[in-house]
Amino acid sequence: MVEQVKILDWIIEVDRARTIAFYTKMLTPSASCGCLYCRNFEEAVPGLPKKFGGILAKLGVDIKKAAEVYELGELKTGIHLYGGWYHVTGRIVQGDESFLHIDDRTRQANFRQLDEDFYIGFTTKINLVAKDFPKPVLQLEFTGNLPWLLTESP
Repeated sequence: MVEQVKILDWIIEVDRARTIAFYTKMLTPSASCGCLYCRNFEEAVPGLPKKFGGILAKLGVDIKKAAEVYELGELKTGIHLYGGWYHVTGRIVQGDESFLHIDDRTRQANFRQLDEDFYIGFTTKINLVAKDFPKPVLQLEFTGNLPWLLTESP
């Protein structure tokens, strides 16, 4: 069943049931990749902003199963800037794309602040989507500061 949800500046049309069904068979980043950054992300998931968890739940997304996670560097001792995305069965009804196209080769992030040091955006320019993910596909992008929780150093 398709429903509309309001998330910050966006109205998203989502098929929550189809999204949930896909996520039940999806692997976590540590299982699909296993690098230190993916493993640390999974350890940091319980500390992600509650608002973010609420948004993902509204969309039917498993917070532990990002389609992509990447680390952009250590900002200060023990705090790393992360980014990544999740896929949703849905579309943007109202609101801006998460990236503005400046010219043929340049994009600029157009995220909205969700919490202190945590930002999100939606885009139809999808990446690394599983071939059997239910259509239409929408990508929820995020970026934020996360603590380094593993005993191993990156």
